[in-house]
Amino acid sequence: MKKLNVFISLFIVGAVIGFVAYSANRKTNLAVDAISYNNAIVEEQNLLTQKFLVFNTKLSTDTLTEEEVIDEHNKLFEGAQVALNNIESFDTAEGGEQFQKAAEDLVSFYINILDNEYRDIISAAYADEVTIADADEIEVMIDNITTEENQLLQNFVDQQKQFADQSGFELQES
Repeated sequence: MKKLNVFISLFIVGAVIGFVAYSANRKTNLAVDAISYNNAIVEEQNLLTQKFLVFNTKLSTDTLTEEEVIDEHNKLFEGAQVALNNIESFDTAEGGEQFQKAAEDLVSFYINILDNEYRDIISAAYADEVTIADADEIEVMIDNITTEENQLLQNFVDQQKQFADQSGFELQES
């Protein structure tokens, strides 16, 4: 179980590191709506990141029962669904279509892995016997997830930067 927790913890840390919050400095008054729009999307990311951190922290204690882990997983899954619904409901700022799509794609990816790979990992972690082959399979799953996540994160950052440039404001890493 501990080896699987390490794998899961490493993956989740990678997921959380991917969420880089940006704040906007106003260059022009015309950018105000774009800044608010950017910040609303980033806020959804930050809330989801906090949920990943809570899940990771609870998981790393190695004291939760399978039922408790499943309950925490379900909370995270629901949080991701709420984030996607919120992002989809935003009125898109002028020129923000690709930025919003990149955010939706990223959160949809998290929903998908939470619904599939995470469930598989949790099941394997609480199996009567976890073999080296099981651990290796989980490691491959995590590597594949990380590769796809990095591509989606890069696209999100690129689209966010392009949106900021078009809208006349600067992004500042915080």
